[in-house]
Amino acid sequence: MKTTVNGWALKTPEEFIFSVKIPRVVTHEKVLVGCDPEFEEFVDTMDILQEKLGPMVLQFPFFKRSVFKTQSDFLDRFIPFLKKLPRDYKFAVEMRNKEWLNQDFADVLREYKLAFVLQDQSWMPHPNELARDFDPITADWTYTIGFPQFFFLCIQSFLLDRISKY
Repeated sequence: MKTTVNGWALKTPEEFIFSVKIPRVVTHEKVLVGCDPEFEEFVDTMDILQEKLGPMVLQFPFFKRSVFKTQSDFLDRFIPFLKKLPRDYKFAVEMRNKEWLNQDFADVLREYKLAFVLQDQSWMPHPNELARDFDPITADWTYTIGFPQFFFLCIQSFLLDRISKY
């Protein structure tokens, strides 16, 4: 993989920024337990990108109750993992359990300076819906995916309103 990432670094313009997904072995298979070697190897490999390395995304699957009965069960595993994250990188979190998207989850992300991924998926609440219950901007930057052009004005309005409060 290091050869591939080195190729990315060499073949892209100087100002290009990569956003990379943390491997599934960390988020889906081992679900944050016993994954330190894989995570550390991934971060070490991504360091090849240097200034071109942008956010690293923890994209979680939808967790069935057989994996985590409650959000609290997930957070009991998630928070110890967050405590070990290297502080000199940007991380974002994409969560697919929409019932877990609340103030408690946002507070955890905010405490560890992780961005909550704002997404445009039919099965997930829109950022404007989330903003009725909590502030979904959890870091001094944000991460969006899947917003077609016609949603841009809506997101722009939401973010400008959010920024104007500072």
